[in-house]
Amino acid sequence: MEFNTARQQNATVSDWFILVINIWILTVPLIFCIQFQDNFTKNPQTLYLLSALVQSLAAIFALVFTISLVAAQLFSRYSHRMLATIFDKYTIGYICIFIFTIMLCLLTINKATNHHLVKISLSSGSLSLLLLIPYFLRFKELLNPEYTIKNLKQVTEKKIIENPERIPDEITRLDNFAMSALALKDYDTFVAGIRSLESLVKIIVLENRNIGEYERTFFESMFKNLTSRLRDIAISGIDDPRTPYVVIDSLKRIGVTSANEKIDTYSTSICEILGEIGSRADQNGITAIMKDSAGLLAAFRYICNTAIKNRLENTLLVSSTKVKNVAIDATKSKSPEIVESAIEQLREYSLESLTLSFRTAPDVNMATYTAPH
Repeated sequence: MEFNTARQQNATVSDWFILVINIWILTVPLIFCIQFQDNFTKNPQTLYLLSALVQSLAAIFALVFTISLVAAQLFSRYSHRMLATIFDKYTIGYICIFIFTIMLCLLTINKATNHHLVKISLSSGSLSLLLLIPYFLRFKELLNPEYTIKNLKQVTEKKIIENPERIPDEITRLDNFAMSALALKDYDTFVAGIRSLESLVKIIVLENRNIGEYERTFFESMFKNLTSRLRDIAISGIDDPRTPYVVIDSLKRIGVTSANEKIDTYSTSICEILGEIGSRADQNGITAIMKDSAGLLAAFRYICNTAIKNRLENTLLVSSTKVKNVAIDATKSKSPEIVESAIEQLREYSLESLTLSFRTAPDVNMATYTAPH
């Protein structure tokens, strides 16, 4: 759905560009069909017309370039690397067309006796003005952070599949987008950045079945790189009322996907990361993140249930250990609700593992813990 939206936006700019070119193609023959009078080139109005065209184009060029530069600088607050994305080959190409038209008109002023040169200058000037429409539409899209994130994600996915040996630079840009949006309290952009990182991790997980052992090593490295970024974002924003929940939700989905694909190392790694986030939350005295329906215990429950269904013992044991740690920390901080929820989950895991005849089972001794009153 996200990719379709991005393609639809691109199609809008493309349609405008095609329309402008068609209008220009129809306009050029009309300009060349104009039969200038013999004394037209000797008339001062000719020089005035060309001079006014040069001044207008120069003023518009200065205004457009200034607005574009200021807007790009404001947008670069998300990532300084985005300046290169905004001033790409299309933007530079349009600037070159504008400069060429201005220089051509200046040349024509000195060669106004050439009717064809005058017509070419008028045609080039009309093209420069008409191209303002698709230029500003495209620039508007480039200044939309969510649109840029979608494009970066598409490029990154392609690079991951085509060349898994190298971690794409776009991953760092997506990370910067998320962190900058968090600092600016721009939660819509923040969520878009986190979801893009999540999507990239899922691509790695799902592609794992289609690759050999050699590529799998690089995929594992990229998986660790992306998930560690999610962990760092969650920890850095642990005191924020929204940040941890967004990241935990993404990690939960990654863990469930990994468990469904029966990749024990990936799902185990996610449980380890969730445990680290829980430890930092406990250190900061944030207990709500544990017991909420979108919190840590709920994430562990989803991943564990999937792991049990797919008989992933390592994931079950690591997750159970982390839930046990949550209960112990909650006991110290006197949070009976969290302790009771954690113990109940451990009992469920223990019963499920015994039913499925796992070689090992979670520590059922947690049931002897007494919730503080």
